[in-house]
Amino acid sequence: MTPPMILPPTELYGTIPRATLLPRNGPMAPVQDPKDLPFLDPNRKQETQTREELIY
Repeated sequence: MTPPMILPPTELYGTIPRATLLPRNGPMAPVQDPKDLPFLDPNRKQETQTREELIY
């Protein structure tokens, strides 16, 4: 039996969670807030917020 930690994120959540990206990019770019990622522009932040509102 394989522990849940070894299972791929797709089987755990069904979608690609940001948590999986944080540990990989953690040592290179330590970012605590998922919305504070460097590749996200201020305009992108607004889009992500509207997306979250639509999803939730």
